[in-house]
Amino acid sequence: MNELLKKLVVGDGYTKKDIERALYEMCDNTHSGCDSDCLVYELNGNKVPECSKEVHWGGCETFKDGPAMFKFIRSKVRVS
Repeated sequence: MNELLKKLVVGDGYTKKDIERALYEMCDNTHSGCDSDCLVYELNGNKVPECSKEVHWGGCETFKDGPAMFKFIRSKVRVS
């Protein structure tokens, strides 16, 4: 997350990979205490987005998956 913020602050270019990495780090830092510090959790009505696959921790379909988090957020936020 810090690397993305530094790039934004100084006006350096950033990539989708930079965003996905920051999302992964956000999930990694929140760890087992899913809360509104996670954009996915917040955008899902302050609930863990459930997943039918048992391989995901706590049933979260985007757990530590930057690309999946990116896709989920894009599906919930209208880009103008």
